[in-house]
Amino acid sequence: MAQKLWVLVVVLLMAGGTAAAQDARAILQAASTAIGAGNVKSIQYSGTGWNAATGQSFSPNDDWPRFDVTSYTRTIDYDASSGSSWMLPSMFLFTVLRDPMINS
Repeated sequence: MAQKLWVLVVVLLMAGGTAAAQDARAILQAASTAIGAGNVKSIQYSGTGWNAATGQSFSPNDDWPRFDVTSYTRTIDYDASSGSSWMLPSMFLFTVLRDPMINS
């Protein structure tokens, strides 16, 4: 009897999880329709910040060489399956006095 009860509990839990997943899918589809996500042809975003070059730093105590990005724009065209990026970097942010090649 106890084994049948466990089987019933497991079946009910699995059925409840499936119903919750279907409800979440319906909510996401309704939100997508409401904002017109199916009609998106392209997207463009832009911003500023900094970018780091991965690799070896100038000294073990310093960060990787990085530079400020004064302007960044990314455009993606879904219909043409293409995209482009444009970035305007500033000078590298490192101290010349710490560079052993310059101060030898």
